[in-house]
Amino acid sequence: MTGDESAGGKSERVGASPGPAVDAIIQQARAAINEHALGDARARINQGLALAPDNLTLLDLGGFVCFFLGDYVATESYCRRALAVKPDHAYACKGLGLALARLGRVDEGVQSLERSI
Repeated sequence: MTGDESAGGKSERVGASPGPAVDAIIQQARAAINEHALGDARARINQGLALAPDNLTLLDLGGFVCFFLGDYVATESYCRRALAVKPDHAYACKGLGLALARLGRVDEGVQSLERSI
C-alpha cells in the first residue's frame, strides 16, 4: 500500500453516506489485511460493496487484496469501478496499470500508470 488516504486511512465515500455499518466493515477488512488473511478481507470488502457499491475505499481495498491474491482480472474490475466513481483517482490508475501489465497488456498498463502521475 502507498499510504493513499482512500486505501490506507480515511474512508472516502461517494454519494450518500453508507453509515457506520460500512465503516465497521472497512475496519474489519483492514484488520484482516493486517493479519494477512486476504481471503477474509475479500469477503468483508464484498459484503461492504453490497451495501455501498460506489464506496471508493472498499473498491481500493478490493483491488489491493485481489492483486496480492494474484487475481489480476478482479483487480482490473475493482480499479475500473473505482475510476467510474472518480476518473482521476491516481491509486486506481496505478493498480489498474499494474494489473494490466500482469495480464500481459503492457502497453495499456503503461498508459494507466502514466495517468497515475
